[in-house]
Amino acid sequence: MAYPLTVTLQPSPGLLAPVLAAHAAVGLALFHVGLDVSMLGVFALLVLASALAAIAGERRKHAVALVLHEDGGATLLRDGVAPCVTRVRPGAVIFPGVIWFQLELLEAGQSRRRRLRLMLVAGNLPPGQWRSTKVWLRHRALRLAAVSA
Repeated sequence: MAYPLTVTLQPSPGLLAPVLAAHAAVGLALFHVGLDVSMLGVFALLVLASALAAIAGERRKHAVALVLHEDGGATLLRDGVAPCVTRVRPGAVIFPGVIWFQLELLEAGQSRRRRLRLMLVAGNLPPGQWRSTKVWLRHRALRLAAVSA
């Protein structure tokens, strides 16, 4: 693999569909619990807020790119924001179909958040970059995280 490798993220419709289906199922199940109308409304609003948060989280991946470096670091590129040097925090989870990890923003002055949590599936990446990203995370980034922790 040649580094640096630029990985452009995109929202995954394949991820949103089951998440929204699960929220719809929970919303429908509320009607069978036997709650009074006010409690039903509160829980329905919570389910709706959770679904909207899931949609917003997935849509935020649009126009985001990660430049993966050979040393295990990464640069976060977002539209309208200066590039930000990051590193992966320990504790990433890598499964065959999904990866979860946190990026620590090393240049805190550029963002009000110090960490960015990402959940990625193959549909979030262009074809051919899923395996490369998992290999980088497992063999480069997590090794750097273990040394610096």
